[in-house]
Amino acid sequence: MGKWRTLFESSLPPAEQREHREEYEFGPPATAEQIVAAERALGGQLPADVREMLSEFNGVWRRTHFDGGRRYREIHYLDTQHMSVDVPSYFASCGNPLPPRYALRRVVFVAQSNGYGDLWGVCVADVVRHKAGAVVRLDHEVGRLEAWEPTLAEFVRAGLRDRGSRPAFAPTEGKPTADLPGLRERRDRPSFAGWEGTHPPDLVAQAETAITGLIDRLIALGPTPSEQQVRAEIDGCIRAFDDLQWSRGASWIDAREQADICDALHEAIDLSGFEASDEWTSGRDW
Repeated sequence: MGKWRTLFESSLPPAEQREHREEYEFGPPATAEQIVAAERALGGQLPADVREMLSEFNGVWRRTHFDGGRRYREIHYLDTQHMSVDVPSYFASCGNPLPPRYALRRVVFVAQSNGYGDLWGVCVADVVRHKAGAVVRLDHEVGRLEAWEPTLAEFVRAGLRDRGSRPAFAPTEGKPTADLPGLRERRDRPSFAGWEGTHPPDLVAQAETAITGLIDRLIALGPTPSEQQVRAEIDGCIRAFDDLQWSRGASWIDAREQADICDALHEAIDLSGFEASDEWTSGRDW
């Protein structure tokens, strides 16, 4: 038996003690082609531990047996199809509160329950005060990433249990603190490279300047800015884009541009020590 199946089965009670006589079906190992296709769809490489788990089994399904002979089969640990296609499609159409788009792109969701009512994922990179490699939970009613386990191995060993049944792994608590190195790194990364070829170069440059200027002002606030200070800077940047919206005599900020601008603003908010949401950017005219 492989490492990941051993970890998974270590959390299970004996078969005769399982509610509804639960059984688990392991998918065959993912092929190299399936993993590459999933990474291409997600736009980045899967974490090493996720790749390792998929190479041992590509998904785990839970079968439950109810009185009267009724059976129910539901995926428990996601296969490459669910990770890279079904979960993103769910996010696009569910209408539930969700974390900012940029944050979702930094998490690979590996497990679910209740028809995606609860999703668990591995952070590909640091995001919203969660470290790369940590496992986070997304509740469909909450719409924010919650700390769950520090590693995928610990998550698989613990099993999928309700939040009320055990305390969650908690990140460092305390007063919100800005990630100044993260802000500096973000300042040097273009926000709107995808606009090249569809918008005039000087307009793209003005949009980039609006974001780099925002980040400069956030850095100048120091390591412990107040929420009022950060909101004032975000509102100022939104007004700058309000002005840019009509700078060419006609509206040019459409759905794609709106999403890209909000991604940049939300990431700056999170790096300033606060948790971004659509509420922070609701006062815009574009």
